Amino acid sequence: GNMWQNRDIWKNIPGNPAKPGGYVNSCTAYSAEGGRDVVYEAAIDAGGGTSLGLYKYTINSVSDPTQDTMQKVGQFWNGTSAATSCGYDPTDKVLLRIGTNQIPFVYWDMHNPGPGNQDARMTPIDATGEFPALLSSGALNLANCGMDYDPTRNQFVMWCGDGRVWTIKPPATLSPNGWTITKQPAPLLATPNGDVGTGILGKWKYISNLDAFMGLQDATQGNIWVYKPAGWKNPSGNLVPPPIVSLTAPANGSGFASGAPITISANAA
Repeated sequence: GNMWQNRDIWKNIPGNPAKPGGYVNSCTAYSAEGGRDVVYEAAIDAGGGTSLGLYKYTINSVSDPTQDTMQKVGQFWNGTSAATSCGYDPTDKVLLRIGTNQIPFVYWDMHNPGPGNQDARMTPIDATGEFPALLSSGALNLANCGMDYDPTRNQFVMWCGDGRVWTIKPPATLSPNGWTITKQPAPLLATPNGDVGTGILGKWKYISNLDAFMGLQDATQGNIWVYKPAGWKNPSGNLVPPPIVSLTAPANGSGFASGAPITISANAA
């Protein structure tokens, strides 16, 4: 603990043929599989260009970086090459990444991972019609949005720097059709001001032990926000007890004439 460790794939696994060619506009998503830490990377293929393939980096031993492995598990087929953020759903075995305003999302079906596993475009359904209207008008720029997976509620969560948060869910049978996107209820208290600087991208992460999301926002102030999903309960169970309130006046059973003023007082703790 209390140290850095360089997991340099070029140094530690030099003979591994499956290595990205670069990380411009790329994204990562974390998962735990078989007791090992896994990072999925949508990254530029070794051949160059701007196409983003999908790679799986596995840490097999924390103490021995030479045991790390890198595999290509997804092929760029008809996706996008813009700045992106992504999340991985281990339940439905799908990696979802943000696309462009014209092609909102791209996903890989991870039931059959491999170099020939092609990506697919996806446009989710918004029952209110608000999301597609924001994209077509340019009022929302997906390049500024971050996304991560919420394992507690089995859904992807997207945030673009202000008070608005969307949840994205796949269909029961994975396909490009039937995805839904839902804007969450407006927060009641303070919200981020929408200043994203050069973009949110990956600076939006789910924190499992808090069952909450953390976002970094405001290019000047570097504000850190915590977002609790609707219906949130403290996972530790250490809830702040509700206040205790008791009325001291009027006395129980008091009567008043119609229109007469009534003085009410109470004790609270």
